[in-house]
Amino acid sequence: MSFIVLPVVLMGAMGVAMAIMLIIADKKLAVKENPLIEELLEALPGVNCGACGFAGCRAFAEEKVKNPTGPAFCPSGGENACKSISEILGVKMEIRKPTVARIKCSGTNDVSALVGDYEGIQDCRAAMLVYPGHKICPYGCVGLGSCMHACKFDAISLYNGIVRIDEEKCVACRACVNTCPKHLIEMMPKDSKIYVACSSNDSGGRVHTACSTGCIGCMKCEKACPVEAVKVTDFLSRVDQEKCIQCGKCVEVCPVQVIYDLRAKPAEVKETVSV
Repeated sequence: MSFIVLPVVLMGAMGVAMAIMLIIADKKLAVKENPLIEELLEALPGVNCGACGFAGCRAFAEEKVKNPTGPAFCPSGGENACKSISEILGVKMEIRKPTVARIKCSGTNDVSALVGDYEGIQDCRAAMLVYPGHKICPYGCVGLGSCMHACKFDAISLYNGIVRIDEEKCVACRACVNTCPKHLIEMMPKDSKIYVACSSNDSGGRVHTACSTGCIGCMKCEKACPVEAVKVTDFLSRVDQEKCIQCGKCVEVCPVQVIYDLRAKPAEVKETVSV
């Protein structure tokens, strides 16, 4: 019987000894974390969106503690988070012009020529491995909501074959911009209310066949702009948000009404515009 008990006792004693040694080693060799990291994590939103350029909030906090002289900017946390970060690190708060995501497409199902229905994985990137979308326009929104699923702030919804962005909920994290396989979503200054809701580079005739609200490159908007903020290149009108004075003259002359003015009354704004 002793031949069985003795080895068991010895193994138990060795296990206890090794556990004690590991506890001592953990305390002796432990790397103490800078308490500022936890303070920063409390100030950050904790959504790990990556808009700051780091993998997540902890990576941001660790880097800011190592290099506090860099920009203390958190798009998702907004001004309050930036203020807290600056106070914790003792650096000047960086003020940036608020931006929002806007989709440069107005091709809902009722204005677009369709080629058929897609049955498969409900993901824009997956669908594009098979075909460019259920619309004739190869530049149009696929409408399966990859950007919607990427958004952690419930700012994006699907409507009639296209996505809509709620600018009040958008925190400019860029998750949708990075997800869209057709690069249809662009960050724009929040106070700039005029933009072109189209991305097609096809000629006017082809655009008109594919979508009744697509830019036909007629150049009327370019000629009407008093400050040369609107340019038409590759059959597509583009608004330079830095030059735009929000006069709305381009909106007035657009024959297909693809230049949006978000200052319009709700009843006057198209259903595809983010409001």
